[in-house]
Amino acid sequence: MTFTANIKEKDLQGFPAIYDQAVLANADFFAQDLQPDKGLSTARIQVQLSVAGVLSLVVKKAAVPKLFKLNTAGAPLDAGVLHTFAVEMRFAAADGVPLTYNLQTDTVATIDQCFVSEVLGG
Repeated sequence: MTFTANIKEKDLQGFPAIYDQAVLANADFFAQDLQPDKGLSTARIQVQLSVAGVLSLVVKKAAVPKLFKLNTAGAPLDAGVLHTFAVEMRFAAADGVPLTYNLQTDTVATIDQCFVSEVLGG
């Protein structure tokens, strides 16, 4: 699917879209962690939650998670509004240990919609 002349989008391998799914506070959105299919990727994350909350990218190295808040200054995202983020995802850390990714919110919510896609230069 082409968005502009030089930017193409393809689904990251095994990255499902989420529609109308309940999620617990501080629980992973995806049952299986996500991993890009190449060394370095830019991922576009589009998400809309039913309630205001802080959205975090969970990066796991050797199954040890670190949370990175995607909201400015940790302020809650507006409920019922589609938010878009671009983040860098690497297949492995500098020491070669694989990295995996997931999303979490700090509140019980319904994920109205969530897409994760890899942005490729054309």
